[in-house]
Amino acid sequence: AKLGEFMGLILTDGNLSKKKCCIRFYNKCDKLLKKYNLLVWELFGIQPTPYIDKRNGVTQCHFSSENIHHLLVRFGIKAGNKSKSGLNLSLIRRMPKEFILAFFCNVINGDGVISYRKSGGLIEVVGGSRETLNQLRKIIRPLGIIGKVINFITYGGDETIPKGTYNNYKLRITGMSNFKLLDLPYLLERKRKPLKKILQSKDISIRVPNTYDLFKSLNSKIPHREKKTLYNNSVRLGNLK
Repeated sequence: AKLGEFMGLILTDGNLSKKKCCIRFYNKCDKLLKKYNLLVWELFGIQPTPYIDKRNGVTQCHFSSENIHHLLVRFGIKAGNKSKSGLNLSLIRRMPKEFILAFFCNVINGDGVISYRKSGGLIEVVGGSRETLNQLRKIIRPLGIIGKVINFITYGGDETIPKGTYNNYKLRITGMSNFKLLDLPYLLERKRKPLKKILQSKDISIRVPNTYDLFKSLNSKIPHREKKTLYNNSVRLGNLK
């Protein structure tokens, strides 16, 4: 599971150099940086070197390893700029369930947002490549977690992003059944806190039973002579206003 956590962080906030097999991780969150450094130490016995970019306050933790670099590339994480290019993560789909859960929770730790709303909760993972997010959607689908990839537009113009209009994408997850599967200790506390609030909230939505399922369940309990009366007096979903 720790290897899955490590790969989830590299996929979102990491970078593999094309030369010298350097592996970098960028973030401002002290807890996430601490988590990443601990994972690298426990997995590989390596202590990454930190560097703080004074322009934006982002910390870069880097180390070099040919074997680890090749391992990450083998799992589909490309060297160089991977934000817009689609990644082939099919090998991750074949990994054990716990590996995939650890991997995806740390994708959320890196590029995800968990929002509590009165109308229902929301988990979103942001990315520049529709193909990569669709790969993530396919990875979590066999675990029973259903997501949808949507498009949105952002506008650049600050010191880090040039002026212009940019197409971006979100992997959006809703529904209590999905949230319950992701309520795991792999998430940072600041991510898990709103998830807990969502799970503790009451489901106030009005549910209309499927008519076919309703009749099927009652079929064996209703005398045959009464079935026609039940059908004629029933309210069809199409008539509901």
